[in-house]
Amino acid sequence: SLVFVRFYLGAGHFNWAADSSQHIAYVDITAGALSRGELPFWTYYLGTGSPYMQFYGFVFFWGAGLFSFLLRDTYLALKIVLAGCHVLSGLGAYAAARAGGCRRGAAFVAGIGFVLCFWHTQHVLIMGRLQLSIVYALLPWPIWALERALSCHDPRRGMSTALFGGALLGVLVLSHPGYGYWACAFTGLYGLSRLAVTGWSAGWPRVGLLLLVLGAGLAVGAALVLPMWLDKVYTGLGDGEYNLLDTPDPRWWHVLVWSNFRFWLWPPSHAEYNWYGGYLGLTLIGLAATGVVAGARHWAARRSLAAVAAAVCLLGGLFMVFGYRTALVRLLPNSEILGAGRYLLFVTFFLALCAGHGVRFVQLRWRRRGGAWQRGAGLATLLVVADLGPTTFQHPYSDPDSPIDAANVSFEFYESVFSQSRAYEERGELPSYRVVWATSDIYRFHHTGLLYFNTRTPVPDGPHPGELHSVFQFVRPFMRLVDMSIAPDLAADGSQLNVNPTVYEGLTLLNVRYLLAR
Repeated sequence: SLVFVRFYLGAGHFNWAADSSQHIAYVDITAGALSRGELPFWTYYLGTGSPYMQFYGFVFFWGAGLFSFLLRDTYLALKIVLAGCHVLSGLGAYAAARAGGCRRGAAFVAGIGFVLCFWHTQHVLIMGRLQLSIVYALLPWPIWALERALSCHDPRRGMSTALFGGALLGVLVLSHPGYGYWACAFTGLYGLSRLAVTGWSAGWPRVGLLLLVLGAGLAVGAALVLPMWLDKVYTGLGDGEYNLLDTPDPRWWHVLVWSNFRFWLWPPSHAEYNWYGGYLGLTLIGLAATGVVAGARHWAARRSLAAVAAAVCLLGGLFMVFGYRTALVRLLPNSEILGAGRYLLFVTFFLALCAGHGVRFVQLRWRRRGGAWQRGAGLATLLVVADLGPTTFQHPYSDPDSPIDAANVSFEFYESVFSQSRAYEERGELPSYRVVWATSDIYRFHHTGLLYFNTRTPVPDGPHPGELHSVFQFVRPFMRLVDMSIAPDLAADGSQLNVNPTVYEGLTLLNVRYLLAR
């Protein structure tokens, strides 16, 4: 796995695309807070207040922020954490497959498949969902714990393992409430599918273990979800039902056509293109299909319970992705809080798990042939690596020696603002003023997270829908007014802004000292 995640540790700066802007900023803010002996749930560096949901899943930010505090380098800390989480995800898939009855070779295929599946890399690194690295890393472990607990002959001996798995589910919720919610749902589906094969009459004590896992997860996760729920009426989340229904859906060619996001074997048309889906691996899909067949064959015989459960969860995940617009999915509570493509996270894991069970099925078919165990797993590993290994040849970072940032602005442009903020940081304080970008041609996330990172100065806008109402009802409409009012009045040499009195009063209300434009 370390070989296949080497691209995380390449030289260069992050591209600050999409959500990575706020994620990098939150990690840097956490490192600064730790240096002052604080653990932040919110920050006044972004937005106009302190909503509880501002860090909306603090585990990643606290973990990466701790590394940043120790290493004194936010980029290096993030690269180490991202690579470590990617490796941990593979170990988790291996452990879950082993607990489900796979031999080492078959479990290795599951682990390496989860690591190599290109959507995993695209989702976390290329799309900038850095926070999801820990969701991928933790997702397999509740399944592992559930398998271990349900496999105990005496259910009482499985209680400690079930509690451990439930605690990990809770940490998933604390990492990202939306994905944590659906991680609980898929864990429940996995457990119910497994218990349905054995028969309910003989499995009531084990039903209790499943409920213990889910109950512990809900109890731990409630530390974030309950205050978030009570707080949302004061934030952008309370204006209506938050949903991602407008997000484009992945198409079949997203998952079936070989791609490393830089190159497509079958290039999509401009009208069809979106980045909300990624290549899963035809070899992995083929092995997983074998695993689904194995699960179907073993259903009647009540064998390989884990193969049945993994197959059901894989089919459920695929239905959530490609049946996202159907009435049945819309009836599921909170299905809209994730876009269709986001459910590929669960598809990726259960696809890898089914691939492991598929290899196990092939091994059982060849068991009378000498060395079949090793040859089956070895051939499957070679096929997966040949298919998905080339997608790891990535260099996702920008030139570390570049004099301009991701917004194509010179670092020298920020020097005077940054130098003044340093004096406040040395005293353990935030600057007592704000800075804003006043041009409409800059990417929205760049004038929040990136602007903070380059100036270490508070910004009145915030990147998250959980910001306070003032961001949506005043800051953003006002900044659009600023854009329109100053655009015609820029001085010829670009060094002076002519601001009318109304705009000046609004900037004063926001306590803005620096108005930047280009």
